[in-house]
Amino acid sequence: MQITVKGPSFWCQEDEDKFFEWIYSLPNYQSVTGRGLDLIIELNEPVSQSTINQLFVLFKRWELDFNSLAPLKNVNKSHVAWINEFFK
Repeated sequence: MQITVKGPSFWCQEDEDKFFEWIYSLPNYQSVTGRGLDLIIELNEPVSQSTINQLFVLFKRWELDFNSLAPLKNVNKSHVAWINEFFK
């Protein structure tokens, strides 16, 4: 699964390091690449509940656009009904 998001602004090198550390530690992490200002996050499927939860926290913390998580909308629907609140 691929998630494309406009990359965050970092306040210092440590901020950027922590962001990417978190991406790399996602249970379903496969790769992350940059294209212009966008980051393309590749996840192995099936995407786990832990990965989904961590992505929502990561996006909230770095103020990223939740619409980028739309590919997760139909993943494991029975356990992530609250995700639909972001896509009304």
